[in-house]
Amino acid sequence: MSESPNSHLVDGLYGIQDLIEIDTLRRIFEKYTEATGFTIGFLDHPDMNILISSGWRRICTELHRSHPVSLANCLRSNKHLLFQLNDPSKVVVETCENGLVDCAIPIMIDGKHIASLATGQLFLEKPDMDKFHKQAIEFGFDAEEYLEEIRSIPVISEEYLKKVTDFLGEIAQIISENGYTNLRIKKEAFLLEEEVTHRKLVEKVLIESEEKYRFLVENMTDAVWTVDLDFTINYVSTSIEKILGYAPDELKQIPPEQLIEKDSLQILRNLLSERITSERTFGFPNDQSVVVEIQQFCKDGTVKWVECTVKPMRDSSDEIVGFYGVSRDISLRKKAEEEKRILQDRLAMARKMESLGRLAGGVAHDFNNLLTVIQGHSEIALEELSPVDHFYHSFDQIHKAAADSASLTHQLLAFARKQVVESKVLDLNETVKSMLNMLGRLIGEHIELVWIPHQDLWPSRVDPRQIDQILANLCINSKDALAGVGRITIETNNVTMDKDFCIIRGFGIPGDYVVLSVKDDGCGIEERYIKHIFEPFFTTKDSGFGTGLGLATVYGIAKQNGGFADLVSTVGQGTSIYVYLPRSLDGEVEGESQSNTQIPGGHGETILLVEDEKVVLDTTRALLEKLGYKVFSANLPGEAISILSDHKGEIHLLLTDLVMPEMNGLELAAVVANIKPEMKSLFMSGYSADIIAGHDVAKVGMLFLQKPFSILELAKKVREALEK
Repeated sequence: MSESPNSHLVDGLYGIQDLIEIDTLRRIFEKYTEATGFTIGFLDHPDMNILISSGWRRICTELHRSHPVSLANCLRSNKHLLFQLNDPSKVVVETCENGLVDCAIPIMIDGKHIASLATGQLFLEKPDMDKFHKQAIEFGFDAEEYLEEIRSIPVISEEYLKKVTDFLGEIAQIISENGYTNLRIKKEAFLLEEEVTHRKLVEKVLIESEEKYRFLVENMTDAVWTVDLDFTINYVSTSIEKILGYAPDELKQIPPEQLIEKDSLQILRNLLSERITSERTFGFPNDQSVVVEIQQFCKDGTVKWVECTVKPMRDSSDEIVGFYGVSRDISLRKKAEEEKRILQDRLAMARKMESLGRLAGGVAHDFNNLLTVIQGHSEIALEELSPVDHFYHSFDQIHKAAADSASLTHQLLAFARKQVVESKVLDLNETVKSMLNMLGRLIGEHIELVWIPHQDLWPSRVDPRQIDQILANLCINSKDALAGVGRITIETNNVTMDKDFCIIRGFGIPGDYVVLSVKDDGCGIEERYIKHIFEPFFTTKDSGFGTGLGLATVYGIAKQNGGFADLVSTVGQGTSIYVYLPRSLDGEVEGESQSNTQIPGGHGETILLVEDEKVVLDTTRALLEKLGYKVFSANLPGEAISILSDHKGEIHLLLTDLVMPEMNGLELAAVVANIKPEMKSLFMSGYSADIIAGHDVAKVGMLFLQKPFSILELAKKVREALEK
């Protein structure tokens, strides 16, 4: 550095610019201004030359440039800030005449006061703006611009001032030490002595630094390591034992292929080799690190997820000869991420179900009423016609289409958990056993049906019709997977889910469950499809061969009953589907009515039919009369009450819709009970379960008939109600 006009000999030493690196000071000043928001100045001693001034506001720069005498006045008024400082640990604070606060501290090198470090331009109290206005006029400044500058100067507290002065003291110490290690004396002997002193100091610092970092490396939870380009370990810290179970010496003897999972090792090698190949432009710009997540094998045989932060290691010719980095065990984080993903998938599934459920529930009522009319009249027509009649086939097709449509509606409401249910405490073994003949006919004689009931099976509360739906859907799916030949196994079991079971399987709530499973040895399902398998309208079958509602219905029934559905499948080996239903502790198993296809007729009993939809009223009346009942029909509850009051004879049964104008079905039944206490009641509705939740027939112990219904279903329910 050339000698500056402002440098001066001080007691045999050169001036401050010869003693201290100017660029070093600028960096320090920038840090100070960044940390405090205040400006900083450096003043030579004893001649008061301002050698460095960083970021001074216009209030000083313009004022002192235009009127140097004002600077001299400032220096003289606070001259002890510059000349009388002798304690390098104490910052002196002075308030100027204009209210601005100045702080100063001496720079001491070899015990000599060679300069002063000063900061200022802050207020401890709100400034007197009139005084500054007069000052602006006196020195010819633009008053508004000048006062705006003053307003930008902060007003601080005594507490904050203390922080500023502490920081200023730290900077003075740094400058003093830095200056001492960068003295520029022209005498060669002194330079040599100083170089030796500096080298010893550097060696001491390096030894202390090495000890400090060795302590940190050996005691941190993350593992520090270095490897060659072929991933052979040169060094690894002792903390690796906490992660993988291997001691450092053991680990060095194990090849990378036995430590890192195959796919992870390939990813790691590809990533780093690409970086090395193109590192001049794309690889390790400025030797930035690369972060990669890999799976590593532990000593106990388990696998852990490890996050590796990797940087290149270079030789003296700047060639990359290996890597060093830090490994962190992230197994818990990955597990939490997986659990979060599972929960998000479940939430997405629930939202899909809810959306489609709202759609199904919205159309269910009107659709079911229409199907009741179509199904009812087609059945009446088929009864009147002979199979050889010209229109018999047409009505038969209409009836089948209506039945299929009704089944589709039931499935939509089932998977959406909006199906109206009449739950009973069941022995699931007996329920399944009663269906075996029907299921055998359903799957065909070329497929073997195996039934394995669990002895002492716990009871479960569920609607038996829903078990019919579950088994029919699952057996049809298995039949399609078998392509005509194979085995289907139906099995029941008792299972207790604990917390670990739920975590491992990714579903469930701890408790006791009855499990109904259907297994086949068919083609199996590809893994990519499994996560979608219970979604509505998702199917692996060819177009036109499946609605995608079968497994969605099973899932919905399980959830509606407080249970769960699970699937395990391997391509080429078959599929197993498990339906978990909560164990019931509600008392004795309820008997089930025998299933038969014979239509029970009436014996001349009188029925009061109430239905607000005229076409449904007429259709239902026609069906009841065909079954042998005498029917009084009413379109509204008020009309029904009038009929009941006027009729002197006996009326045996009230068959009423649940949701109607004027009053609902339960309210009508209560009025009827006051007039004719001996009358029985049967309720019907085409609405979904959530709509008629306030009319829960199961809770009030009354019978319910879901629309659309066939003449067989109507006949059975009416007889059940009359004989109850």
